[in-house]
Amino acid sequence: MFHSLFLPCLLSALHTVTTVWVFSMTILVNRGWVPGNRKNPNTRKAGQVEGEIEIVGIVRLAEKRAPFTPKNQPHAWFYRCVPLLLQKYCGT
Repeated sequence: MFHSLFLPCLLSALHTVTTVWVFSMTILVNRGWVPGNRKNPNTRKAGQVEGEIEIVGIVRLAEKRAPFTPKNQPHAWFYRCVPLLLQKYCGT
């Protein structure tokens, strides 16, 4: 099961993060950048995959907020805070 969330970046693009459940674990998969005007998945059908997939990547931990980065808001995440992302979007 997949659930996508978006992290705004300078309001002109969105960072796409998809939750994937594997063997009772929740994994956040960074799927890259999406232009702000293509937030709706229907505008980027080629990126909507179904069925079994293979994920290859690296593991990243939470990051600290940089000095000039805005604080995360309820519907706008400006830096990766893995524990809060999991709590808010995955209920873990």
